[in-house]
Amino acid sequence: MPDPLTRSGAGPGATLAIATGHALSLALVEGARVLAFHHAAMARGHAEALMPALRALLAGRPRPAAIRVETGPGSFTGLRVGIAAARALALAWGCPVQGVGAMQLVAAAAQARGHAGPLLVLLAAPRGQVWVQPLDGAVPLGPAEALAPGEAHARLAAWPHAATGSGLALFGRLPGPELEPDARHAGRVPDALLGPPLPLYVRPQPEPEPA
Repeated sequence: MPDPLTRSGAGPGATLAIATGHALSLALVEGARVLAFHHAAMARGHAEALMPALRALLAGRPRPAAIRVETGPGSFTGLRVGIAAARALALAWGCPVQGVGAMQLVAAAAQARGHAGPLLVLLAAPRGQVWVQPLDGAVPLGPAEALAPGEAHARLAAWPHAATGSGLALFGRLPGPELEPDARHAGRVPDALLGPPLPLYVRPQPEPEPA
């Protein structure tokens, strides 16, 4: 049986989405339509699990015509694994590869369940910090930041609109269904808002010193 990762013959319009900065999340999409997906919560082990999951996802299906890969913020190692795989596959398949932000994927998931308007995305980050970014749809309203819990909570308290993401649980708020980036929603992000397949590393902010 041909290896689905090396065979030729692209499918009409299908895009492979890879998100490995948080969970191991893979999907084959045509715009908002999801043809196949794999989503597994994991903090580590992406390198070992990614290729078997990709082979299973693509088995029996035409090769994708494009790739979208999560660029962060997220796990340093997880992002590198996903981006390296996406770039290698794009080279082997002769297809384009573009980057999509972690926060954009979360915002796109909120849009899919009917949310409209500005949204503050908060994702749990290493060392007890929180990744925070405001968006309107998939359009960033500011850069992603890694904030100490106190500063993230203040940002949330001052935000006049809806919020979602795994970081809400740190403040006793229900996070809603958009806990972390989900590759199934990559096709909902407009092409004009995509970027290069390069990792976004958000430098943690130091804890403020007591007055």
